[in-house]
Amino acid sequence: MSTAAGHLVLAFDTATDALAVGIGQRAEGELAALRSLSIVNPRKANSTLLPTISSELDELGYSVDQVCEVVVGRGPGSFTGVRIGVATAKGLAQGLGVGLYGVSTLDAVAWRVLATGDVAEGDLLGVLGDAMRGEVYPALYRVIAGRAVRLTEDRVAKPQEVAAEWAAGLDEPLLLVGNALKKYEDVFVGSLGARQSVAEEGLWSPDGAGLLAAYEDAHSSGTLGDGEPALVLPVYTRLSDAEETERLRLGTGAELPPTGVAGGASAFVHTRPMTPEDIPEIVAIEEATFSDPWSTGIFMSELSAPRRAWVVLEESGIVIGYGGVAALGDDAHVMNLAVESAHRGRGLGRLLLRRLKDLALDLGTKLVTLEVRETNEAAISLYESEGLSIAGVRRRYYSDTGEDALIMWGPAGGDDSATPSPESRYGECAANDSLAARGTEDTLILAIESSCDETAAAVMRGTDGLVANVVASQIDFHARFGGVVPEIASRKHTEAIVGVIEEALDRAGDRLGCEGALPFRELDAIAVTHGPGLVGALVVGLAYAKGLSFATGVPLVGVNHLEGHIFANVLADPEVRPPLVALLVSGGHTSLVHMPRWGEYHTLGETLDDAAGEAFDKVAKVLGLGYPGGPVLSRLAEEGNAEAIDFPRAM
Repeated sequence: MSTAAGHLVLAFDTATDALAVGIGQRAEGELAALRSLSIVNPRKANSTLLPTISSELDELGYSVDQVCEVVVGRGPGSFTGVRIGVATAKGLAQGLGVGLYGVSTLDAVAWRVLATGDVAEGDLLGVLGDAMRGEVYPALYRVIAGRAVRLTEDRVAKPQEVAAEWAAGLDEPLLLVGNALKKYEDVFVGSLGARQSVAEEGLWSPDGAGLLAAYEDAHSSGTLGDGEPALVLPVYTRLSDAEETERLRLGTGAELPPTGVAGGASAFVHTRPMTPEDIPEIVAIEEATFSDPWSTGIFMSELSAPRRAWVVLEESGIVIGYGGVAALGDDAHVMNLAVESAHRGRGLGRLLLRRLKDLALDLGTKLVTLEVRETNEAAISLYESEGLSIAGVRRRYYSDTGEDALIMWGPAGGDDSATPSPESRYGECAANDSLAARGTEDTLILAIESSCDETAAAVMRGTDGLVANVVASQIDFHARFGGVVPEIASRKHTEAIVGVIEEALDRAGDRLGCEGALPFRELDAIAVTHGPGLVGALVVGLAYAKGLSFATGVPLVGVNHLEGHIFANVLADPEVRPPLVALLVSGGHTSLVHMPRWGEYHTLGETLDDAAGEAFDKVAKVLGLGYPGGPVLSRLAEEGNAEAIDFPRAM
């Protein structure tokens, strides 16, 4: 990475109808905005965001590989718009090997107004984002010591309710700003009367300078996060429609597990010290994870033992993971490290390990040790990427299988003094030293799929060599609704995609003889599903892939989902060759396709309404057989009477 540009920070936001882009440069501890844009850009972010960033960097004489940090607006705002920004930012940051940080879109608007001088010390500022559906995202700020200090949490509400609340509770002047004023200015002016004023319309959306200012304020206050791309998620202020309907149907809500992330800063995944009150949740994760789980009594005794450090991983007030280290002389032993199964694949195990290594250093130790099953390749790869190496073997350590345990160790603490470069995050690959020397049969392709309810990534070599394949399924999240809920699917893709890509590269690196994960620079292309499928789900994978391609310079290829199903047969049988007729049974698509030669398709017939898979799911739902319906109905059909009903023959 060139150092001529100094420390460049790239910031952008796509949560509103305005595309906001900022480029800042840090020098002597101060961050100065070199570029700040706010362009009216309704529903075009997926096609205009990266070209705009590229153009602005070019005008400054910089390239994307000189960016040292990426900042993205997390919303609240348009769900699709927010996810385009967050997914693109994840691809960018992961491809560059730099930190990713999320800031509030509403905070960026407040800091934009603060920079104009329209508000003075002690003044109140009300930001109103358009939440659609006749609702707004309201947030109150007060100017304190030159900062826009947030007074209220993220929420969604009817504009009339917010206006009445502010009119009754505030007896001082209030400056109003935000894109919701385009619809509801009269509501607030009518309620607040002479106590309010309205900022000029040009300030109602975030701009690049506001994003950079919000980022700098969070940086200086220590609330920014650690820069891990997997942990930056959109701000959601409501559940999906399916979950809201479920709450109404059951007459309750608190007991139902929500999907995605709700709320503002409190929704960030973070670690904190373990308390006795956490132990019931921890024991539940422990019992679901390990064959020989610890009891409540053991955890209680560990909390009071000397030279111990225990932490939990928390998201939206729910414990989703935990870990602990015990200091023994100059060494610290990782006793437990576990993440709830529904939250795996998001990089949370890495976050926990890093925290435990830091705690080991705080306990005065120099070395961290742990045991891991010799067959647990994913965990071994994670530990190696975090500086631990295999030091020995404990024979027949695991009582349930008699399996050996590998002893791994590495230095306590971590080096946070520098942002990791792509070269340090993704190791050298010994098996592929020369891209130019590789022929067609050795090309390496990273493929990304997010068309429905599975986040998947694979690395292919040549035309039929599957090197690595990772799938994060969402079945558990959709099962209680009897089918795939598009909004939930999109949220879960945003959470899982970074971890899935990391795991695929880790496995590929291991197969290809790399020192660590397969580096992005070894790829010849990135392939991504661009349709057909669920729009909200597709947009996550596509935006991520675009960001990754832009960051790495690896060419991007869009792939038709259904065409991919036909070509998948070659993986099962390398002898498959055209001409052939393929039966496609996928999601909302069931069809017969004639393929006379590679890449040429003629549809012979297709269903008129629902696909076969959807029919299975709907029948299973009516019969109370659960989701997905295909497997259980197939099993029951084998036990049924084929002559019971005289069905007409389908044409």
